[in-house]
Amino acid sequence: MESKKINLNIQFLRGVSVIIVFFFHFNTQIFNVFFVGVDIFFLLSGFVITNSIFGKKNFNISNYFLRRIKKIYPNLIIILLTFFIIFFFFYTDYTDDYINNFFSIIFSLLGLSNFYYSLNPTLFYFNDEIRWILHTWSLSIEIQYYILFGIFSLIIFNFKKNQNINLKLTKNIITFVAITSFLLFVFTDIKYISDYYSLPARLWEFMLGSFLYFIYFEKKYAFNKIFIIFLLFLSLLNFLTLNYKLIIVFTLLFTFLILLYSKELQLNIITKPIIFIGKISYSFFLWHLIFISILKNYFSLEIINFLIIFFITIISSYFTYELIETRFNRKFSIDDYLEKLIKVFSFLLIISFTYLSFFNTNFLYIVNNKLNKFSINFFQFIDKNRFAHSKKDNNKIISIKYDNCEKNYENFSWFTKVNCLKEKSSGDLIYLFGNSYAEHLFPALHAIPNVNVIYSRFENEYLNEKKHSDSNLNIIINQYKTISQKFINKTILISLNSETFSVEKIQKFVSKINSKKTKIILLYPHPTIEQFKDNFLLQKYYERKNDNFKKLSKLNEIQVFDTFDYICKKCNLNFYSEIFEDGVHFNLIGSLKLTKHLNEVTKTN
Repeated sequence: MESKKINLNIQFLRGVSVIIVFFFHFNTQIFNVFFVGVDIFFLLSGFVITNSIFGKKNFNISNYFLRRIKKIYPNLIIILLTFFIIFFFFYTDYTDDYINNFFSIIFSLLGLSNFYYSLNPTLFYFNDEIRWILHTWSLSIEIQYYILFGIFSLIIFNFKKNQNINLKLTKNIITFVAITSFLLFVFTDIKYISDYYSLPARLWEFMLGSFLYFIYFEKKYAFNKIFIIFLLFLSLLNFLTLNYKLIIVFTLLFTFLILLYSKELQLNIITKPIIFIGKISYSFFLWHLIFISILKNYFSLEIINFLIIFFITIISSYFTYELIETRFNRKFSIDDYLEKLIKVFSFLLIISFTYLSFFNTNFLYIVNNKLNKFSINFFQFIDKNRFAHSKKDNNKIISIKYDNCEKNYENFSWFTKVNCLKEKSSGDLIYLFGNSYAEHLFPALHAIPNVNVIYSRFENEYLNEKKHSDSNLNIIINQYKTISQKFINKTILISLNSETFSVEKIQKFVSKINSKKTKIILLYPHPTIEQFKDNFLLQKYYERKNDNFKKLSKLNEIQVFDTFDYICKKCNLNFYSEIFEDGVHFNLIGSLKLTKHLNEVTKTN
């Protein structure tokens, strides 16, 4: 088939897609369905890539990959480097998102950020506030799609049949993949397969774009008029409470029909600026969320913030488009050598992937641990050498600051994490099991003299009535047994935010970890600020606490540490509020108030 002209409708919809994504990221509550801009872009990419490959008689996969690399990476590298410098050395409140941004940059460059976000339960896309470079998940999806579609196209072009048979085969395969992907998207929610960040359940969106290339209907309708109906349709969806999957399906079907049946749009004072944004859409997309994250609350009026951020994004996008995108997105004298280099690199990548998949399955685990340890060391470096410091950080608990030792046994997997925080050549061991309610105790435990402190991730469901993964819990227990065996005197602290406990689960857990000269202490959770200031909620807290203490008193193997009693036996709301960072977790002052009491209860002599 012949290459089809990328008409103004495509460029216009590119502009529309990044504009509505900008609206969504600026205010996810008001523009709650505008996330579909990314999905529209997937459809458009499907058409553009299919057109660029199947619109030619021959296909050179090395040249194809080189053009994709030149299109994506120069801009991505420059913008991520700029973000790296601004965030890590100048942005005052960098500690909140340090770890996430450190890894987001790495995985974005690798084209794998969607896997990182899918793996991390704190980075769900529909949180109230989407920040920094979380939007790069969709770029990673695009990169993965480009690779797969390139390999697919190579196979089709080398299939020894006539052109008509190849074309029919291509359509059949695309149809099969689209249907399979669509069914995965609609009916399943499997991590790495069909959750929000995963490619397999997104392929149908690209395939819709491919269908636009392979099928043709008479263009009967005026684009401008249909597009107005589309905007009204999208606005209506904004007021309906629908599952995000239904919103995506309805929007893409509408977009597909617009492109299939509409004539080329009419240029006017409204469409011309949007087409311009469509031209710089890649730069616009990369820049916009960074500027929103930095400047959103700079002025008191939200409309002023919106206009300033939008203007800065346009200006920055234009400069990177002109200075980077257009300069790299052309043919160079060394392109032939680069294509050969891509062939060699691709071969080595296939060999490495095969080896790691079958002969060295621990490689990713090792790399993850190395990167986490490097991120800790890098934090110590930039914390001393950065140009801007936040006064707010003085009373804020920054967990990574209390990581002062490196050990081979450390494990940085999310659900089985174990981390050496403090090491002494001799002394007792304090082994802290818990979630974020354990992490806000780091300063208190760090201040206890002559002890070794190790932290292990531990979920509420391991000790309450909810079901949990025995495999993860067994890993956590085995890690403890291995690490603790060289210590004579051991104290186990368990700090969770659960107010419901299963005596049976606690007994089972204790039986697995208990040994001679081991003290086990359960730190009972304190009330939140919301509970403390509401008499009814506080009374309910006391009632549950009394019931739990009766249950726990039957367990001779453990002590119960009443955190609330130690930190606020008789205090008022003003005092209680001053020891919290977010109404739930202690700040530095609150944590250090527990040092003396924790020192006393953890003494083993």
